[in-house]
Amino acid sequence: MKTNHNKRIFYQLPIAFIGVPIALMIAMTILCSTVFPGQALTPMSLSSQEICQIITAMPKAENTDKLLSVLGTSRSNITKNLIAMKGNMEQYEAEGYGWQNALDSASGLEPRPSSWLIGALRMACES
Repeated sequence: MKTNHNKRIFYQLPIAFIGVPIALMIAMTILCSTVFPGQALTPMSLSSQEICQIITAMPKAENTDKLLSVLGTSRSNITKNLIAMKGNMEQYEAEGYGWQNALDSASGLEPRPSSWLIGALRMACES
């Protein structure tokens, strides 16, 4: 009886695809507990200044326009998205749905939070 080598490899692939995300989660947990000691275990209330320090310490975030370029967005796009999101939030609230229920919903109105929101935070931290 001949064993199909390709079939055996096929069944081993899902294990590899599961192992990689688990390894990444472990690495991120270790990194976060090293970079931000205690934060991984206990929630912490951050001031706006501390949030700005974290945002400006991100790679390529020393210059707002450079970060926006990396994020694939612009100041005008961020402003447009914030205004649209405010309108969506008002609409959801008026309908009694609660805007917080639609933030990550695939059926929620565009724009949904994404990388442009990091850009908005960086813009708010400009001095």
